[in-house]
Amino acid sequence: MLEKLNGELTRPWTLSDPVTQPELTVTRAASNADEATVLLREVYHDLNVSAPSTDLRMQLRYVDLSKVKLVGLKMTHSTVVTQPFPYYVVATTLAGRAHYTTCGTSRAIPHRDRTIMAPGTSPRINYLAPSNEVMTISLDPLALEDELSALLGRPVASPIRFYDMPDRPRDVRPFDRALTVLGQELSGPSVIADQPKMSGYFVRLLMAGLLLDHPHSYSEELSRPTGFTGPRSVRSAVQVIDSDPMSVASVTDLARRANVSVRSLEDGFRSHLGISPMRYLRDVRLACAHDMLKRSDPDSTTATAIAHHWGFNHYGRFVSEYRAKFGRTPAETLRTGG
Repeated sequence: MLEKLNGELTRPWTLSDPVTQPELTVTRAASNADEATVLLREVYHDLNVSAPSTDLRMQLRYVDLSKVKLVGLKMTHSTVVTQPFPYYVVATTLAGRAHYTTCGTSRAIPHRDRTIMAPGTSPRINYLAPSNEVMTISLDPLALEDELSALLGRPVASPIRFYDMPDRPRDVRPFDRALTVLGQELSGPSVIADQPKMSGYFVRLLMAGLLLDHPHSYSEELSRPTGFTGPRSVRSAVQVIDSDPMSVASVTDLARRANVSVRSLEDGFRSHLGISPMRYLRDVRLACAHDMLKRSDPDSTTATAIAHHWGFNHYGRFVSEYRAKFGRTPAETLRTGG
């Protein structure tokens, strides 16, 4: 049976009754803007919902996979204004019409197309049709950067900047295939969220699919043949750092081992990697410390000892740098395992 929303016939809301769903999958509904605001704040972030009439209807279902939150949202004609997001949000229009305004730029998202909102942005979303349906995926920025680092084989020097998606046939968009699987999580009992090992694997698969499919500031580097292809001196220095980061004493030492002058090495790193050699070295050591903190037993070592192991002798500066990169203190990572 078709439901009637604001006088318009639409296809029925198909999200299942929350009573029949496992606790890992949550379903909510609202019948006015105030209720919708409260519910969406629980799922996303600080925001406000307004509607041209009091007859607003909203229904959402979401699954939290720790580093990724999947939301299926059905909304009548309304406007959502948010505070700055702390994560990346990938929004795909499944039905109706959605219009996004971010950083002074407005864009309508057609059926089955998507937009990506970066951390720190405050989008305004206008749902323009009598009945609208979107799927959003919220991604932890640190986890996404970790996945990009794994794909690049080196630390990420700056935040990922996503660009508009070019038109191309849908059957060559690998990320959309992952969305199909996610859609099944929303339309029936959750399977992935109920299996921690499977959900962790799928989260990485989803992130890799997005990074390989959607254009961004690192896409050109990802499209190169495997391995860094910069000048020989820079490749040599990168290999030295990656193979044994604690063996490098200074930029002079690194330049000597790469058979190049310090100035040439620094120019090469900045031109091809966007950072200095010592910044690259510090990023690699920071990543190594992060991995050791995740794998270590908090009863047998301390965060301070691990910091010293990787050459961070000023613990206060290490904590500050670590928190800026990973969003938590080293002690928290050691205690929780990640």
